[in-house]
Amino acid sequence: MLFRRREKPGFKERLRIAVWPRRSWRRSVGYHWKRILRLGESPHAVAAGVAAGVAMATTPFLGLHMVLSVALALLLGGNALAALIATNFGNPFTYPLIWSITFKVGEWLAPDTVRPHLLPHHFHLGRDPFNALMMSGAFDHPWSTLWPLIEPMIIGSLPVAIVIGLVTYVLTRIGVGSYRRRRTARLRARARANAAALPGGSALPNPAVPKEETRS
Repeated sequence: MLFRRREKPGFKERLRIAVWPRRSWRRSVGYHWKRILRLGESPHAVAAGVAAGVAMATTPFLGLHMVLSVALALLLGGNALAALIATNFGNPFTYPLIWSITFKVGEWLAPDTVRPHLLPHHFHLGRDPFNALMMSGAFDHPWSTLWPLIEPMIIGSLPVAIVIGLVTYVLTRIGVGSYRRRRTARLRARARANAAALPGGSALPNPAVPKEETRS
């Protein structure tokens, strides 16, 4: 294929691109959204898959987001590929905000789980223990050490994931339905224009609507 890469990128390169795309973030988001819109599944399956991916990206289980999103998508009757693409909602720009929100929600729901006094002494940065996770090299420590921070984040991520998942499902389903209606209208308009250009203006039947556009 013309302009195709001579050498396929390895696993490390694909992982790096997933975390930090070569293009701008705006173009990368647009590219992923177009891939989602063009998936040959029902609007429900696409929306459920995207919702599953976004919801799982709000959890603190780094390294398991893809596995969890696919499992949830299949449970909801969603598309696994849509779920995998949507896990990109969690990225270096959004993680600080996501983790801060889930920590605060967990702290509000279960204040007894917040035990900053159990953290290593160099994690005590001011009155907000969450700052420790962002500023003290927390990922150099085992989960057992970070548990006083991780536990409230897990609790807080549950309602956050549910709310953001429901909102994502509704918006994605609306977006997919709108895209497919516009696409069908364009195909029919093109068919009518082609028919009008034929000698005698012979009428042509409406083009076949792609199967996925007839599903609900």
